[in-house]
Amino acid sequence: MSILVGLGTRLVVQGITGREGEFHTRASIAYGTNVVAGTRPGKGGQFAIDGTVPIFDTVAEAVREAGANTSVIYIPAAGAPDAILEAVIDQSLHGVLNEVVPDPHLLEPLSDAVDPPDPLLDAHRVPGHVIVDENPARLKV
Repeated sequence: MSILVGLGTRLVVQGITGREGEFHTRASIAYGTNVVAGTRPGKGGQFAIDGTVPIFDTVAEAVREAGANTSVIYIPAAGAPDAILEAVIDQSLHGVLNEVVPDPHLLEPLSDAVDPPDPLLDAHRVPGHVIVDENPARLKV
């Protein structure tokens, strides 16, 4: 099994201001994950998580300004395909982790978005991935 997240992970949380996004971001930070940014259209320039995580309007801005290299998506299912597309189009992201896609077939139209298809797109419907053996540092995405 490949480890897609590790000590070099710089996480952007899409939907950081929502209930699920905030909850899982707080848990990730408490577990040691390097959360460098969040996104929420219209809230760019603000901060989340007690003023510690900058919010950007787009993933591209989060990558450019905060150096994010991995995305996790916590938004309502209806917006998931657009959020995934936004993340995978930015080739500087190493992977996308997602819990909100109700049916894996929603990802099929996105397969044409990246050529070749991104092998690091992880669409498991789980609240996170925990890596415990990479180093004494702990990571939760």
